[in-house]
Amino acid sequence: MNYWKNILFALFAIILATFPALAFARDYGYQYPTPCSYEYPTPPYTTPSYEYPTPYGTPRSYETPSYGTPEYTTPYEYPTPYEYPTPYEYPTPCYTTPYDYQYEYQYEYQTPITYYTLTVNSSGATTVAITGSSSTLSGTTNYTKTVADGTALTLTAPATDGSVNFSIWTGCNSVSGSGNRICNVTMNASKTVTANYVYTLTVNSSGATTVAITGSSSTLSGTTNYTKTVADGTALTLTAPATDGSVNFSIWTGCNSVSGSGNRICNVTMNASKTVTANYTAPNFSTLAVNSSGATTVAVTGSPAAYGGTTNYTKTVANGTVLTLTAPATAGSVNFSIWTGCNSVSGAGNRVCNVTMVANRTVTANYTAPNTSILTVNSAGATTVAVTGSPAIYGGTTNYTETSIPDGTVLTLTAPATAGSATFSIWTGCNSVSGAGNRVCRITMVANRTVTANYTVSPPITSNVTVTEPNYCLVGPSATVGWTYSDPGALLQLAYQIQIDNNGSFSSPEVDSGKITCQSCRSYFSGTGILQFNTTYNARARTWNTSDIPSPWREATICNGPGCLGGGSGDWKTPVHAYPNVNPPYDFTYSPSNPSANSPVQFTDNTLFDPTSVTKAWSWIFVPAGGGSGSSSSQNPVYTFNTDGIYQVTESVRDNALPLGQYCTGPTKSVNIQKPIPIWKEIAPR
Repeated sequence: MNYWKNILFALFAIILATFPALAFARDYGYQYPTPCSYEYPTPPYTTPSYEYPTPYGTPRSYETPSYGTPEYTTPYEYPTPYEYPTPYEYPTPCYTTPYDYQYEYQYEYQTPITYYTLTVNSSGATTVAITGSSSTLSGTTNYTKTVADGTALTLTAPATDGSVNFSIWTGCNSVSGSGNRICNVTMNASKTVTANYVYTLTVNSSGATTVAITGSSSTLSGTTNYTKTVADGTALTLTAPATDGSVNFSIWTGCNSVSGSGNRICNVTMNASKTVTANYTAPNFSTLAVNSSGATTVAVTGSPAAYGGTTNYTKTVANGTVLTLTAPATAGSVNFSIWTGCNSVSGAGNRVCNVTMVANRTVTANYTAPNTSILTVNSAGATTVAVTGSPAIYGGTTNYTETSIPDGTVLTLTAPATAGSATFSIWTGCNSVSGAGNRVCRITMVANRTVTANYTVSPPITSNVTVTEPNYCLVGPSATVGWTYSDPGALLQLAYQIQIDNNGSFSSPEVDSGKITCQSCRSYFSGTGILQFNTTYNARARTWNTSDIPSPWREATICNGPGCLGGGSGDWKTPVHAYPNVNPPYDFTYSPSNPSANSPVQFTDNTLFDPTSVTKAWSWIFVPAGGGSGSSSSQNPVYTFNTDGIYQVTESVRDNALPLGQYCTGPTKSVNIQKPIPIWKEIAPR
């Protein structure tokens, strides 16, 4: 019986070893198999009465499909109550040597979170307190934050910081909010955003209003009171007129310094927001000029009487004086029409002119012939325009007037199609218009009338914008931008502006010349140290004519150089890195310094290559060949000249930055080959 039990036990072990997955295979995730620990009920056995055979004692007999009650041979009989539970199930999965079981594991990985760096800077102001959409994003510029991929956030800049005002955010996905002070960012890469601040220049006047101030650039000019936004460090000037109406310029206040005639130039350097004031004062005495129009030597009655006289005359009057001037109803054959220049008019036929003297003043008593009117012919957008009248007596050069035109007179005025660089646009004030381009103004005189011929000035034309790359063997990334200027009205060029950008939008160009005044300039050099290697750029230009009218921007369409991209555009790409520098102090050397014929000369390359340079090559030219090949592609060639004389040696180098087949050539050096030193040979006499 024990024999067959042993056979069955062995077969069972073989099945377990061969098909472990059938019995015990299980997905434990990250669990390791339960160790094979079989705990038997603690029996009150005494040592050594119960010794257990290794590993399981006397083999048990099993019956399929369950385990029968184990039978133990003597002396291993377990006394009651130490009975093993039926059936004898082993803990799953309990594996012991020598059975090699297979395990199946399932591992679940979490996708790692990507973090990016957000850099928040400020320009024009320091230590600016930025408010983030969460407190962890707030900070004082300049600062950085680590932000998870995909995070949408906002940064709010203050409207002011000290004496500077917020201007614009750069580097954001978008901006919003009051004054576009909110920078909206979605983190899908490391980003840098900048809050830009500028100063405010306030230009006021005292003692006069709406004073026309001339700035050192047109953008700084204006009529008081006004404000301008100006970048930190800008040096500028503001020029006030000597007089404004009847008041005289007195002094500037708030400037860094004043200069010029009458100290009317205010010099300002913007290192904070500033307010400057042009101060005007009225003279203590003013001049009253009393004129007449349409009549001469008109006797005007004054009150006080001292201010009366016969036109045209002047009086010196203390400021604050109140007086009246009364014109006669008729002067010869003409009738009084109207006073001009008075504070107010009154009396019969409004012939009394009321004046309060606070500044110089001119008043005019106007007279007209009975049943006649005055025609005033003006022009706008052009001056001294020759207008043809019909009848011819009504023609003239603008601005002009025709008086004493009998009421009911029908006349026409014809304006020219062009006046200088200006083009006729429209008549205003006419009864009707007609003719080619509506340039004929038809008038029926029944009262005083003013008509105006309006002209517009065409802008200049900027064309043929050309980019020329430099010789990269001599300098780094840079460009010369050229253009052609023309003007429909034959006006000269006044100024120009050039921009170079690497993204095509020109929203933040790397090079911006600003408006440069120059009539003869037709090219501009970008300068070195601004443009970068391995970057695509494009350029644009615009010009102003002497009427200070700008042309539209024109992008470059012509490109000259190794990096030009073609396709009808002026775009170009700078080299991947600096070209090899074979110029002094990196030009070649040779030794010995005084070589002789038929002796080898060692030439040594000293070229400065970019650290990332690859595919380097050398080309040496020896002229004349001097018995050798006349060339070498070695870096440091050894060359032998077979005759004395002066030889010209040139080294050229290249690497992967240069277009295929192109070399950078260093200076040609003259190598003086000496005659070989004589060999002395002693010969014994015979």
